[in-house]
Amino acid sequence: MPGECRAGATIVQHDLDAGRLRLVLPDAALRPVPLQVLHGFGRRLPARAKIFVDFVAAELAGR
Repeated sequence: MPGECRAGATIVQHDLDAGRLRLVLPDAALRPVPLQVLHGFGRRLPARAKIFVDFVAAELAGR
């Protein structure tokens, strides 16, 4: 069934390489999508969770 989706290359790269997916608009410039982190720790975020959030934010900042 044909369809379209917007997905990060890291998520679909294996399927692109295998030919199961193909790029339809390879040169299209897409707006960034906001990313939110939800957690159930209340007001105090554990150190391990803060370290993870900071790491992901730093990784995505340059993209």
